[in-house]
Amino acid sequence: MAVSTLIPANAMNFTENQQACIVLEKLWSQREAGRFCDVVLHVQGQKFQAHRNVLAACSPYFDSVLKTHKVIKEQLTVTCQNLDAFQLLLNYMYTGAVVIDKNNVSELLRLANHFLVIKLKTYCAEFLDRYLDPSNCLSVKEMAEKYNLPVLQKNASAFIHNHIVEVFDQNEILEFPFSKLETFFKEKQCLIPQHVLLSFICKWVDHDVSKRESDLRTLLTFINWNSIERPYLDDHLKSCNLFRKNPKCMYLLLTCLEENKIELLDFQSVYDSLKGQYGPGGSNVDNDSFMNIAISAAIHGLQKYPSSNNTEENTPITVAPLEKDQVKEKTSAPPPEEPAKLSSGNEETSNSSFDTTAPDCSIDIDYDDDSQSSEDEKSPTTTPATNNRRKIFPQKLKFKSRKLYFNVFHIYLRV
Repeated sequence: MAVSTLIPANAMNFTENQQACIVLEKLWSQREAGRFCDVVLHVQGQKFQAHRNVLAACSPYFDSVLKTHKVIKEQLTVTCQNLDAFQLLLNYMYTGAVVIDKNNVSELLRLANHFLVIKLKTYCAEFLDRYLDPSNCLSVKEMAEKYNLPVLQKNASAFIHNHIVEVFDQNEILEFPFSKLETFFKEKQCLIPQHVLLSFICKWVDHDVSKRESDLRTLLTFINWNSIERPYLDDHLKSCNLFRKNPKCMYLLLTCLEENKIELLDFQSVYDSLKGQYGPGGSNVDNDSFMNIAISAAIHGLQKYPSSNNTEENTPITVAPLEKDQVKEKTSAPPPEEPAKLSSGNEETSNSSFDTTAPDCSIDIDYDDDSQSSEDEKSPTTTPATNNRRKIFPQKLKFKSRKLYFNVFHIYLRV
């Protein structure tokens, strides 16, 4: 008699809750032994054997890069900064378990984000959120923004908002570059007590004076000076290590105070002394400012102390045409009975005007040499006025430019 005729027509369901774990455990054992593995992962010169189906099931990234139909065992290279972190990731794919700590969380989060292992990425975010403190909140917020973790980013921002003073006491923010620090100030400027901000700016610059000294002036503009009590400001100026050892930084701060109408009081004499050294007229000016000052001084010197060796060079050159009604100068001793006239017209000549119609672009100037005057006295009375004028071509002007250049050069050598 068939057994089926003796059993009631009722069905029973059996479920092995641990089946998935058992299979993964077997696959893990096979991977450790190198059995049935069909892919090799190369990480920092080391080889990790694995099963294609396990990698593809746990990571959409591997699911897309692994070939559907393989001919030989595939070889993949993985870029990783921490070999132990990659080992943890691979073990997590086979076991579903992972141990996260402060040493591996950054690299684990990067790998989980790269390979699209969403659950592991969530675990890393929970770990970072759990251990937020003033020493790491800035880095955590940066990682949350980088790896698109909005909840963690919101929590980190709130933590910074509530612990802003403690954040400025940490070494982490001292390593910020100028551009990053400037952005942070713009976001949190209204939250930072102004005396704390001043103290931190000095501390940040002093952390690397040679590279950050030039940024001090810009950072000081973020401070609301009217919010800082005068006794604190005086004490800070006297005790700050940055200002004691770096007079230029002291000058920049005092200049900022003066621009904001803050009385310098006891520091006025110090400021006046530093201004002579670092101000626009001091010895430590930049090249552009120095050249402007030097050129102005050279021009003034040429005008005040003309050379006595060359009469022609001392002749003043008019660089803009004068109107007819402006001051007229006398010609060099023309005969009184017959005024000099232009051969082309009846207008009186002016010794200080340009010959704007000259095709050679030369400049007419007065000629006051004594020898020429004596020759004019001997010349016939019909000599036109143009004989008392001479032309200076561009070559002459170029020579005067060279002289100006040498005057500038000598001033530079004196400084």
